[in-house]
Amino acid sequence: TGSLRVITDFLSKFYDMNAVHVPNPTWANHIQIIKSSNLNVGKYRYYDPISMGLDIEGLLTDLKKIPKGDGVLLHVCCHNPTGVDPSIEQWTEIIDVVVDRGLVPVLDMAYQGFGSGLEEDLQVVELFSQRVHDGTLAEYFLAQSWAKNMGLYGERVGSLSVVGGSREEITRAQSQFALIARGMYSSPPGNGARIVEAILEDEG
Repeated sequence: TGSLRVITDFLSKFYDMNAVHVPNPTWANHIQIIKSSNLNVGKYRYYDPISMGLDIEGLLTDLKKIPKGDGVLLHVCCHNPTGVDPSIEQWTEIIDVVVDRGLVPVLDMAYQGFGSGLEEDLQVVELFSQRVHDGTLAEYFLAQSWAKNMGLYGERVGSLSVVGGSREEITRAQSQFALIARGMYSSPPGNGARIVEAILEDEG
């Protein structure tokens, strides 16, 4: 939640965008977070209640209508609340449209490891990274929660990443993230973050 709010505040302040578009349905707090950052909320089709699966055609059609430069929020895995995720092939189609439309991707990964596995659930993030590396995508933002997969719910453990841009641009962005966070919650608790750090650095 904290990283998402810092991202949307950053986008509202420094990007020329009108709205961040979310899947319909989505986690209810997404809408409140975006509106609190003085951005409008757009919606794109996602779930097909008849097939109880992904409405990929409706999703792609709606993404193609989003104004260039707007943000698009995408659940990386374990879509909340439906549990329906695109296949890797469908993700490739989605990313193609995001790139073609010049949209700003905001990736929400709250359940890494609960889809197909810790490493397997990173495949979607890696697809976005490939587009940054080949120069077709300027950047993407990633909000991660470590609360569920590390058993640390209530410890306020998460991370914010931005991938893309020059080293100078990233440094400037980091300073702005820090300023936004300071005005919002100053600093998060440190204990949970140190636990996650110890786990992730242990290759055993």
